Amino acid sequence: MSEIVTVGEAMVVFNPTKDTKLRYVDQFFKSVAGAELNTVVGCARLGMPTRYFTYLGNDEFGHYIYKFLNSERMDVSNVKFLDDYPTSINFKQNDMFFKETFYYRSQSPVIHHSEKLIEDVANHPFKSDDIFHISGVFLALIRHDFEYFYQTVIHIRNKGVKISLDPNLRLKLWDIEEVRHVMLRLFNLTDILLAGEEELELIFDQNDIDMNISSLHQFNIESVFIKRGENGAIGIKAGKQYTIGTFAKNVVDTVGGGDAFNAGVLYAFREQFSMDETLHTASVIAARNISVMGDNEGLPTQDELNALMGFTKRIER
Repeated sequence: MSEIVTVGEAMVVFNPTKDTKLRYVDQFFKSVAGAELNTVVGCARLGMPTRYFTYLGNDEFGHYIYKFLNSERMDVSNVKFLDDYPTSINFKQNDMFFKETFYYRSQSPVIHHSEKLIEDVANHPFKSDDIFHISGVFLALIRHDFEYFYQTVIHIRNKGVKISLDPNLRLKLWDIEEVRHVMLRLFNLTDILLAGEEELELIFDQNDIDMNISSLHQFNIESVFIKRGENGAIGIKAGKQYTIGTFAKNVVDTVGGGDAFNAGVLYAFREQFSMDETLHTASVIAARNISVMGDNEGLPTQDELNALMGFTKRIER
């Protein structure tokens, strides 16, 4: 059976119990996060076979993440522990006016052993009906080995594997010129593009969504999805454009919303949904995820998705 395969950095995130600057917070609760991880967790909960490549520190946080991945029933045979490099962590600051995430990853095993991690991916026996999902966060972390990764993506795509790309720009990690160089090259290898509206504005250096859609035509991407936050989403396939509004009503934590949308798209793609059905499914999953605290705690199971979509009735008591 086909797999959703991804590679990235898993982190332990510390969520504050108060919505203020961290200097005034005394207590946190921990959870697991990572852009690629969130997407693949969403796929796993919907019953899709998933595989995750990453390196973790051989420490308590690393084993905590590994236990979480196992509980989500994804294939963790390509998750490895490394000594001497600690598992990365981050702290969220939920202050209304100074919302920020603070990362501690300078000794990340993914960054320091990126070439070996890419080699693990390159040597994996992909099947032609697999989907390989890439995030811009991982690309930023391994940018010094981008050429090797780029050739690996070509190798994987030549096997018939579909390439899914979420630019997921983090300008704290790399500058915009690097971003443009990398993204415009990868667009040529992309089958499913999952981009934010603001990300396209940065990549193409223009603030007009119609112009940015036109700029994408040169890459012949099979399916394009543009995430627009509170303004919904746009889907483009075979030259036809589709739109949908947002389903978000009670927004608690927007982190992971785009990753949840990605999971919905990949699920719908595997199920061969129409573009309207795909947008609807992905938007419902994203709305559900941002209605609870945490990066992936709101990602639904198949049964929960059916209830959210109105296909089944949930009995509460």
